[in-house]
Amino acid sequence: MKHSVANGEVRVGVAGTPRDGQVLPLSASRFVSPDINGLQVEFHRDARGQVDALSVVHGGGRARYVRKRT
Repeated sequence: MKHSVANGEVRVGVAGTPRDGQVLPLSASRFVSPDINGLQVEFHRDARGQVDALSVVHGGGRARYVRKRT
């Protein structure tokens, strides 16, 4: 997934889709792109408020990516 910000608009692109789409907030941690087949992104925070995981729902698939701490 790639992202860009231009003119106050956040856009994402997903591999296998022909174009990128605008991302709209549903809450402080959940976002949706009506342009990309119902793409949903959710950021998960730890007790200190730092993002430690990201969930992505696209089409019929769901993935969760956990931040690797070094």
